Amino acid sequence: MKFFIIIKNNSQRIKKKNFVKLGDKSLWKHLITELKGKKVFIDTDSPKVLSECKKKFPWVTAYSREKKFIDFEKKKKVSPVLLLINNFLDNYLKNYLRKLNFKKITI
Repeated sequence: MKFFIIIKNNSQRIKKKNFVKLGDKSLWKHLITELKGKKVFIDTDSPKVLSECKKKFPWVTAYSREKKFIDFEKKKKVSPVLLLINNFLDNYLKNYLRKLNFKKITI
């Protein structure tokens, strides 16, 4: 099973909610830990998430949110979540399937 997760550095409604500590770990780390053994993809604008995923969570592919999506959210005052999902499907999932030698990929 594959999981696509969006982790924002600065949440709008609840400030820094992804980084709130629950016990000994931040909220986002609890989720990632629960998904150990699964293939996890994270779209984030957080340098901290990118760095920690690379060092501590080998089952996670974390990538930096493209500037055009950050700008879209700031300009339109609306979440780019559908654009982020489409970007994930177009770029990361197709590339992942190609690595597994899928001959034809239709999404």
